[in-house]
Amino acid sequence: TYTVFGHSYVIPRLLQALLGALTCLLIYWLGYRYFDELTAKIAMAMAALYWPFIFFDGELLLTSLALFFNMLVLVSTTVAFERRGVFWLYSGFAFALAALTRPNILLFGLFLGFYLIFEAFKKERSWQEPLLLLLGTVLLIAPVTIRNYYVSNDFVLVAWQGGVNFYIGNNPHSDGHTAIVPGTRPDWQGGFIDTIAIARTEMGRKLAPSEISWFWLSKGLKFIVSEPLQWGKLLLRKLTLFVLAPEVPNNLSLYFYRQFSLSLSLPLLGYALVGPLGYSGILMMRKKWRDNALLLSYFLVYSSSIILFFVCARYRIQVVPILLLFAASFVSSALKSWHEKEWSAARYLFGVFLLCFVVINCAWFWYDGHLPEKDLASHITMGNAYVKTKSWALARQYYEKAVQLNLSEPGVFLDLALVCLRQGDKKSALYYSNEAARRDVGDRFGGKIARIRAASR
Repeated sequence: TYTVFGHSYVIPRLLQALLGALTCLLIYWLGYRYFDELTAKIAMAMAALYWPFIFFDGELLLTSLALFFNMLVLVSTTVAFERRGVFWLYSGFAFALAALTRPNILLFGLFLGFYLIFEAFKKERSWQEPLLLLLGTVLLIAPVTIRNYYVSNDFVLVAWQGGVNFYIGNNPHSDGHTAIVPGTRPDWQGGFIDTIAIARTEMGRKLAPSEISWFWLSKGLKFIVSEPLQWGKLLLRKLTLFVLAPEVPNNLSLYFYRQFSLSLSLPLLGYALVGPLGYSGILMMRKKWRDNALLLSYFLVYSSSIILFFVCARYRIQVVPILLLFAASFVSSALKSWHEKEWSAARYLFGVFLLCFVVINCAWFWYDGHLPEKDLASHITMGNAYVKTKSWALARQYYEKAVQLNLSEPGVFLDLALVCLRQGDKKSALYYSNEAARRDVGDRFGGKIARIRAASR
């Protein structure tokens, strides 16, 4: 995109918005195929008005791309089940594109492959189908794997951070959602360097990327084996966060940045309504689960791939389209009951929804990670942004809030001292530089602190 259009952040965002619109159409197709036209239209409308979808279309992350390819997987696999033959090769292509974007989908591909093999043993389906699915997946992933080997002399299928991510969500200090390896710096670059350094230090030699991944994976597995009760509690917490919690931040807080957007400040749909409606729809379809087996299998397997690691909004959003489809089915049933004046059915549907609504939204009372005023990273980011524009008063305002949120990180105090110095407030600059020095245990900022102290006297 940058090569064709130049280094503009607008063009990729517009392309992602286009992908988001196409994703809505794929959701419509799935609704029409598995339910009916009314359900399909409601699901498409809900997808178009679901504010986290709109939010991530504007972020230069993999989220909107993964959403599109994952829905393409479901569409192509549905067609392959119906038309068989070469269509399983096309399904494999879709799986490969989705896996190159976010490898979680490979767990669903593995599940689907075993199902096709099982059906082939029963002589219900042809042995060609799992082979074509595998071939299509391998053909598109192989160039990336070959390129990885060429540049690193190491066999890495797609990316090598899987083991690290597994340990992040499965260690004694994990809270189930914070994406930091214990003992590493909280910033992305520092954490990346420290994660590699710790593995190499403990192993006593230079490690290939796949070996670093295996190192952290083994540490996570050791924690599970040695502390099964603690791990079970952690797994339950991750499941609770996944099902109940509002949008859990990872790279950034959705709620913090939503307040700066005119369009996202509109009363759009969010998880607080879509979650209860979706789970209500799943409960109401319990007698027809076989008819929606592919959708439910994707929902359960992909959800498991997230809960096994760690939970956050941009990962959970990949299963929200399924919730939207079942939510639309529930709304369609409710409208039908109302139109036909089936009051007993309507009351029953309302009761199911009310129960799901209360259970899911109770998380707002005990989970506060979504609150804008408590998001440390966002306040630091805003402070950094205002430093670039030399808006010292606004930068100081955000850094002061960051200091209140985290009294242990010396870098925040150092940033605040620099801003105070820019404002000519030498007394405050000296105070905050001294506070940074008190917290700088590893003497990482010794030189900067000394220069600020000298300039503040």
